[in-house]
Amino acid sequence: KVDGIVLTRPIVNDRSIDYLKQTHLPFVVVGSSEEDEVIQIDNNHIDGCCELTSVLIKSGYTTMALLAGNQRHIVNTNRYKGFLKAFKDNGIPVNETLVYTDMTSNVLIDRAVDTIMNRKVDCIVCTDDIICSRVLTRLNETGYSVPKDVKIASFYDSAYLENYNPPITSLRIDIKTLGIEAGKCLINLIAGKEIANKTLLDYEIVLKKS
Repeated sequence: KVDGIVLTRPIVNDRSIDYLKQTHLPFVVVGSSEEDEVIQIDNNHIDGCCELTSVLIKSGYTTMALLAGNQRHIVNTNRYKGFLKAFKDNGIPVNETLVYTDMTSNVLIDRAVDTIMNRKVDCIVCTDDIICSRVLTRLNETGYSVPKDVKIASFYDSAYLENYNPPITSLRIDIKTLGIEAGKCLINLIAGKEIANKTLLDYEIVLKKS
């Protein structure tokens, strides 16, 4: 009883996408999909995360830990790919023992932060604002100061981080524009117009005091 659907946060082997393809109902995905024929509107997470990580590397922070979210979500895998690409492009090996994926609870994040700080890293990179917010809380609880004891960066900026002091270096994307473009694409798709299968929107790197 709808003319079309906007689907958000696609995952690996997404059953919702499989179902929508079978129904032939017009739909647009906000994010990236493994299915090339699906209409996708996303930000260029791989290039954005690669560029921000490269900035950190060139600032001298080579002992870097990554805390990443659920790897079933394609946005998280793309952000991880961007992180790895930056090290490859700069000719520096990634220390896999400092990479923590599937950080889906406060307990896991707290344990990772405690281990990381015992290893004297230069910088902690978080793939999203929720993880970053918890990392900052844990550092504060255990008496560490940002950026004096460790630098912090996030691959996604939001209201969770905007009031933190010091301000957090992050990758900024315009989610309103993302929604507008998805809506336009769906309207055009329903109208039978020609649409690009994948549209990648730009990003902004915001360097702050963290």
